[in-house]
Amino acid sequence: MIDGVGEPVVVGKPRQINRTKLNHRLDAIFERNWFSNRGPFAQELEQRICEITGAKYCYVTCNATTALQVLAKAMGLSGEVIVPSFTFHGTAHAFDWIGLEVRFCDVSRVDGNIDLSSLRDSITEKTSAIVGVHLWGNPCDTFGLVELANEADVLLLIDGAQSFGATVEGSPVGGCGVSEIVSFHATKIVSAFEGGAILTDNPELSEKIHAMHNFGFDTDKNVVSSGTNAKMHEVSAAMALTYLDDLGDILTENRGRFEIYKSRLKSVPGIRLIEAQHGRRGNLHYVSIVVEGNTPIAHVRRSDIKEALARQNIFTRTYFAPGCHKLRPYNQLHPDKIPSARFPNTEALAESALSLPTGGAVSDSQIHLICDIIESAASKHRRSSRSIPIVP
Repeated sequence: MIDGVGEPVVVGKPRQINRTKLNHRLDAIFERNWFSNRGPFAQELEQRICEITGAKYCYVTCNATTALQVLAKAMGLSGEVIVPSFTFHGTAHAFDWIGLEVRFCDVSRVDGNIDLSSLRDSITEKTSAIVGVHLWGNPCDTFGLVELANEADVLLLIDGAQSFGATVEGSPVGGCGVSEIVSFHATKIVSAFEGGAILTDNPELSEKIHAMHNFGFDTDKNVVSSGTNAKMHEVSAAMALTYLDDLGDILTENRGRFEIYKSRLKSVPGIRLIEAQHGRRGNLHYVSIVVEGNTPIAHVRRSDIKEALARQNIFTRTYFAPGCHKLRPYNQLHPDKIPSARFPNTEALAESALSLPTGGAVSDSQIHLICDIIESAASKHRRSSRSIPIVP
């Protein structure tokens, strides 16, 4: 009998931060009496993000959804944008909300990131941009996307909402020369309570973003374009800066907990841990497995794992299920463009992927307990030797 836990263990619970440092920053906000409109902390946060990522320009925003919309507007997108179907529907909604037509492509079954072959087949004469997504904080093939975008003569932007602190071939995400957004939502590796950022190396695009995220004002307070109010306020910036103070420790903690999962689950039949691919390094703020079902050794279902953990007060997440192509409004607006047969890997992952608790709010002993439960659940569904087919 495996003993459960008292307080629920969940995915995405925020890590405790240095409250003393945060309170000092909050005191400074009230002493300056400067609460918003790109205050000192917002500007400091932008500078620190540039230093961490290597991006030339950064604009912090009230959230990542608005960051995507401002970036799309600044890039002048029109017609269709291609988005991987296996992602948070907020990515697709951000573009649909501003009048763009969202077209979906499939992903790789290995890591859930965008599949270049499916993407190539999805490009039409109406395509203005490709949207890459760094899923679960594991970078997608940024350089492959750049090559394909150049070949097809379309624009490229990256939704890196979950990926702050990850790297591609040693370069931090956000600093690979592609315009990108990141999220500082409460559940992300760096939290601003709620927030996001736009990163770019393009000076002309930077000027447009500067105006569009602040009512169309340029640096001289002249209205030079249409715009919205996407600015981050000082309290959120203070929170994000406090998290950034501990970013190195957070990444180290995440790596340690991921390694526990990796060592414990590598020999569990029917369970595959999702990892970053081909020279990329995730921030490991999310740990996801694929419950592969039928194997020569076991027949275990995702529901078996999920229910066994829930009975012990441990709660997992079936992120991105169903795929975006099955959600409103997309399954009704363009049904001829999104038959399920076009998304076999999205369909498979939507039925088999499971995200497990990790991060600073989860202890090593709790992770060992989670692995014990998964191993126990899988062993209950282990096939007998007599049921293993013999291939002549």
